[in-house]
Amino acid sequence: MKKRLFILTLLLIFLTGCTYQMGDGLLSLPRLPEEYVGLQKLYDEILATGATYVSAKSGSNRQSVQLADMDADGENEVVSFFKNPDGTFSVYIHKKFDEAYYEIGKADGVGKNIRSVDYISMNAIGEQALLVTWDLEDSLQSALSVYTIEAGAARNVLDLQYLSYYVEDMDMDAQDDIIAVYRESGEQVNSVAMYSFDGSECILKGKSQLSIESDKVVNIVSGLTTAGKRAVYIDSSTLESEYVTDIIFCQSDGVLMNESIDTESGSANVTKRHINIYSTDIDNDGIIEIPLAKMFDGYTDPLSSDTRWKISWCEIETGKIVNNSMDTFHNSIEGWFFILPGKWDENVSAAITSESNASQTTFFVPEKTDLGEYSLTYDESNSLVTIYAIGSDGAESFIRKNKEIKVIKETENTVYGYKVYENDLSEYSVSADEVEMLLNFTKSTEWTSEGLVQ
Repeated sequence: MKKRLFILTLLLIFLTGCTYQMGDGLLSLPRLPEEYVGLQKLYDEILATGATYVSAKSGSNRQSVQLADMDADGENEVVSFFKNPDGTFSVYIHKKFDEAYYEIGKADGVGKNIRSVDYISMNAIGEQALLVTWDLEDSLQSALSVYTIEAGAARNVLDLQYLSYYVEDMDMDAQDDIIAVYRESGEQVNSVAMYSFDGSECILKGKSQLSIESDKVVNIVSGLTTAGKRAVYIDSSTLESEYVTDIIFCQSDGVLMNESIDTESGSANVTKRHINIYSTDIDNDGIIEIPLAKMFDGYTDPLSSDTRWKISWCEIETGKIVNNSMDTFHNSIEGWFFILPGKWDENVSAAITSESNASQTTFFVPEKTDLGEYSLTYDESNSLVTIYAIGSDGAESFIRKNKEIKVIKETENTVYGYKVYENDLSEYSVSADEVEMLLNFTKSTEWTSEGLVQ
């Protein structure tokens, strides 16, 4: 999620009479700089009531005390979070005037925990509102509150319950919009709403239903559609253990539209797949692609962890596939994906084996059995390329025994390499240079499919 804030970790967590202090210029050990002594006295008064510092559970802004220029005057305000003795929460905003700090706002909240904190742009001049989310007792949904600072006080301008949310400038008007996924009591289908600032008010600008398959949101990402519209791509699991994607964009009149669904049935069946890979801009053209999955030849059970999948990264418009950007194979556990050459088409399969501290992913041309099924048996004669992930401890001896392996990357724990085969399958063969262009390493585990390898 976009952040409009440069956050410093800082301030005052009192343990057994000691003060733990971090920060760049705000605090230094062993005591606060002179200019913050007054601020510490204000905090001492809050702590004297029995309140304690509290941090958000998740997100980028997890410090108990944060800096944010909420009024866009070029000077940071200090935003601090406390849990009161009665279990409620208080958020204080302090601002410096004439070498002293004064409280300019205080917001109160009720929940089990502070889930996350965000700062959202209210207008083109850069004024910011504070967005706090709360875990609720005995609820599948969380709560979201938005506060502004006006006339020396914090004002609550939005409260709602949600399943997932995202902040994005959907209509490109230089201010953030809040996209919230929720489910009304008694409803069977998730909905999505967009809230925007109109002056100092945060108002509902538009809403729409998600697909009938959408159950639990697993990821939200923003980007362009094929038609160049700004959209959020909402990946969800279904009750049938599959996954779908809803593409939501905002029209000029504020109406939210869903590019994924069939307008008559409300289904996003065109985006349905068995594996949990998130929508992303796989080819870096600004347009988000949706990963549609098909089992490689030779596999028949979509629920098996041993099944290997070909991922087609597609662009969707008005419920139809309009472009296939590329096909890939993903190994989420090892952190890499391989772009499948177009000449392989539907004629190549993949298998993974492990031995001697080395995992081997082999792409090969499967042969048909007498029963007309594809065999997953492969050897030097029908293999094209093998990708190796070798544990660092045994990598040197393993590569010494397998001299055809070319090392392409080394990390602290793993050595990655590959082997290209020479056989009679010249129409499918790839060179070493091609392999090094087609093999990509991921920086995170965003491809994770509940621990399975795709």
